[in-house]
Amino acid sequence: RQGGPAAALLARYRSRADPLKEVAFAYVRASALKPTFLQVNDLSQFGSLEDVEKAILGPRAQLLSREAQRVEFAERDTGTLAGKVKPPAKNYYLYEFLTPQGGVDMHVSLKVAASKGQLVVMLATVPAVGWADSQRDVDRSIDSFRLI
Repeated sequence: RQGGPAAALLARYRSRADPLKEVAFAYVRASALKPTFLQVNDLSQFGSLEDVEKAILGPRAQLLSREAQRVEFAERDTGTLAGKVKPPAKNYYLYEFLTPQGGVDMHVSLKVAASKGQLVVMLATVPAVGWADSQRDVDRSIDSFRLI
Protein backbone atom coordinates (compact mmCIF):
# COMPACT_ATOMS: atom_id res chain seq x y z
CA ARG A 1 0.00 0.00 0.00
CA GLN A 2 2.76 2.44 -0.76
CA GLY A 3 0.37 4.76 -2.58
CA GLY A 4 -2.34 4.47 0.07
CA PRO A 5 -2.92 6.59 3.14
CA ALA A 6 -0.09 7.24 5.60
CA ALA A 7 -2.02 5.36 8.29
CA ALA A 8 -5.13 3.22 8.50
CA LEU A 9 -7.13 1.10 10.89
CA LEU A 10 -7.21 -2.40 9.42
CA ALA A 11 -9.60 -4.10 11.83
CA ARG A 12 -11.24 -3.52 15.21
CA TYR A 13 -12.96 -6.11 17.36
CA ARG A 14 -15.01 -5.16 20.41
CA SER A 15 -16.35 -7.38 23.15
CA ARG A 16 -20.13 -7.65 23.13
CA ALA A 17 -20.12 -8.09 26.90
CA ASP A 18 -17.91 -5.05 27.53
CA PRO A 19 -17.55 -2.62 24.58
CA LEU A 20 -14.57 -0.96 26.29
CA LYS A 21 -12.53 -4.12 25.64
CA GLU A 22 -11.17 -4.17 22.12
CA VAL A 23 -8.45 -5.48 19.88
CA ALA A 24 -7.34 -3.43 16.89
CA PHE A 25 -4.88 -3.75 14.01
CA ALA A 26 -3.49 -0.74 12.18
CA TYR A 27 -0.55 0.39 10.11
CA VAL A 28 1.33 3.61 9.63
CA ARG A 29 3.84 4.35 6.91
CA ALA A 30 7.24 4.48 8.63
CA SER A 31 8.29 7.50 6.59
CA ALA A 32 5.29 9.43 7.96
CA LEU A 33 6.81 9.12 11.46
CA LYS A 34 10.48 9.42 10.60
CA PRO A 35 12.08 10.30 7.26
CA THR A 36 14.05 7.34 5.92
CA PHE A 37 15.99 6.74 2.72
CA LEU A 38 15.40 3.00 2.72
CA GLN A 39 12.22 0.99 3.06
CA VAL A 40 11.89 -0.21 6.66
CA ASN A 41 11.50 -3.99 6.78
CA ASP A 42 12.44 -4.50 10.43
CA LEU A 43 12.03 -2.33 13.51
CA SER A 44 15.79 -2.30 14.04
CA GLN A 45 16.00 -0.25 10.81
CA PHE A 46 13.50 2.29 12.19
CA GLY A 47 15.03 2.73 15.63
CA SER A 48 15.43 1.48 19.15
CA LEU A 49 12.69 0.43 21.55
CA GLU A 50 12.73 4.00 22.92
CA ASP A 51 12.66 5.60 19.43
CA VAL A 52 9.54 3.67 18.45
CA GLU A 53 7.95 4.44 21.82
CA LYS A 54 8.41 8.17 21.21
CA ALA A 55 6.97 7.86 17.70
CA ILE A 56 3.80 5.90 18.49
CA LEU A 57 2.82 6.35 22.15
CA GLY A 58 0.79 9.42 22.96
CA PRO A 59 1.94 12.05 25.45
CA ARG A 60 -0.69 10.97 28.01
CA ALA A 61 0.49 7.35 28.02
CA GLN A 62 1.92 6.16 31.34
CA LEU A 63 4.42 3.48 30.35
CA LEU A 64 4.29 0.32 32.48
CA SER A 65 6.73 -1.86 30.54
CA ARG A 66 8.49 -2.27 27.23
CA GLU A 67 10.26 -5.23 25.71
CA ALA A 68 12.03 -6.15 22.50
CA GLN A 69 11.37 -9.62 21.08
CA ARG A 70 13.29 -11.26 18.26
CA VAL A 71 11.57 -14.09 16.40
CA GLU A 72 13.62 -16.56 14.37
CA PHE A 73 11.83 -18.35 11.55
CA ALA A 74 12.39 -21.94 10.51
CA GLU A 75 13.75 -22.85 7.11
CA ARG A 76 11.00 -23.68 4.65
CA ASP A 77 10.76 -25.17 1.20
CA THR A 78 9.39 -22.69 -1.34
CA GLY A 79 8.37 -25.42 -3.78
CA THR A 80 10.25 -23.52 -6.51
CA LEU A 81 13.74 -23.52 -7.99
CA ALA A 82 14.82 -21.38 -5.06
CA GLY A 83 14.40 -24.48 -2.89
CA LYS A 84 14.70 -24.02 0.85
CA VAL A 85 14.97 -20.53 2.31
CA LYS A 86 15.36 -19.24 5.82
CA PRO A 87 13.51 -15.94 6.28
CA PRO A 88 15.40 -13.31 8.27
CA ALA A 89 14.55 -12.89 11.95
CA LYS A 90 12.01 -10.21 12.78
CA ASN A 91 12.03 -7.81 15.72
CA TYR A 92 8.85 -6.97 17.60
CA TYR A 93 8.48 -4.30 20.27
CA LEU A 94 5.93 -4.73 23.03
CA TYR A 95 4.61 -1.89 25.19
CA GLU A 96 2.16 -1.86 28.07
CA PHE A 97 0.80 1.44 29.27
CA LEU A 98 -2.13 3.19 30.90
CA THR A 99 -3.98 5.94 29.12
CA PRO A 100 -7.16 7.87 29.91
CA GLN A 101 -10.01 7.35 27.48
CA GLY A 102 -13.40 8.95 28.03
CA GLY A 103 -12.83 9.33 31.76
CA VAL A 104 -11.72 5.71 32.19
CA ASP A 105 -8.14 4.56 32.67
CA MET A 106 -7.38 1.95 30.02
CA HIS A 107 -4.65 -0.68 30.14
CA VAL A 108 -3.17 -1.08 26.66
CA SER A 109 -0.91 -3.84 25.37
CA LEU A 110 0.62 -2.89 22.04
CA LYS A 111 2.88 -4.95 19.79
CA VAL A 112 4.51 -3.47 16.72
CA ALA A 113 6.56 -4.84 13.83
CA ALA A 114 7.80 -3.43 10.52
CA SER A 115 7.39 -4.72 6.98
CA LYS A 116 7.45 -3.20 3.49
CA GLY A 117 7.90 0.36 4.77
CA GLN A 118 5.10 0.19 7.32
CA LEU A 119 4.83 -0.20 11.06
CA VAL A 120 2.07 -2.71 11.77
CA VAL A 121 0.45 -2.54 15.19
CA MET A 122 -1.77 -4.83 17.22
CA LEU A 123 -3.21 -3.41 20.39
CA ALA A 124 -5.56 -4.69 23.03
CA THR A 125 -7.37 -2.23 25.27
CA VAL A 126 -9.05 -3.16 28.56
CA PRO A 127 -10.35 -0.98 31.42
CA ALA A 128 -7.55 -0.85 33.99
CA VAL A 129 -9.93 -1.95 36.76
CA GLY A 130 -10.60 -5.20 34.84
CA TRP A 131 -6.99 -5.88 33.84
CA ALA A 132 -6.44 -8.74 36.29
CA ASP A 133 -9.40 -10.65 34.83
CA SER A 134 -8.34 -10.05 31.21
CA GLN A 135 -4.54 -10.18 31.38
CA ARG A 136 -4.15 -13.87 30.49
CA ASP A 137 -6.33 -13.59 27.37
CA VAL A 138 -4.75 -10.31 26.28
CA ASP A 139 -1.23 -11.69 26.72
CA ARG A 140 -2.06 -14.79 24.64
CA SER A 141 -3.58 -12.66 21.87
CA ILE A 142 -0.67 -10.22 21.76
CA ASP A 143 1.86 -13.09 21.80
CA SER A 144 0.17 -14.63 18.74
CA PHE A 145 0.71 -11.53 16.57
CA ARG A 146 3.21 -12.29 13.78
CA LEU A 147 3.98 -10.82 10.39
CA ILE A 148 4.83 -13.36 7.74
